[in-house]
Amino acid sequence: MHTLDEAWFNWRDIASVEERLGNRISDIRAFGSVDIVTGRSQRTIQNAKAWLKEHEISYDHFVRTVSTNAKAKLSYDVFIDDAAELMSAISSGLDRFGVLYTQPWNRNAGSMPRIFKVDKWSQVSGVLEEISAIKQ
Repeated sequence: MHTLDEAWFNWRDIASVEERLGNRISDIRAFGSVDIVTGRSQRTIQNAKAWLKEHEISYDHFVRTVSTNAKAKLSYDVFIDDAAELMSAISSGLDRFGVLYTQPWNRNAGSMPRIFKVDKWSQVSGVLEEISAIKQ
């Protein structure tokens, strides 16, 4: 955890995973509210918020949990995350969905019920449309 904290103290050096990420995230607002949910340490929160502002990523709420497992206990309909363990936890329920943003550390995650995989944020809106159709 200490190494991750150190990285966030130098938040200006942390690159965005994609170009125009703020625009991509804004695109999903048509489907509901956007909350940033993180398990990072309390002492890095202000730096993370500064990074979000710098990259023009707007959100409704910033929620800090104590762990990835704690995220799964929150009452969201859809989770978008790069943590395969979070997707595994929410797929065990009957009414929630997940979007796994693929990264090198989660590429080997197997198929899970109600979990969709995307390689780019531009794919998320299409997945949310599919989830909306399933829920109706």
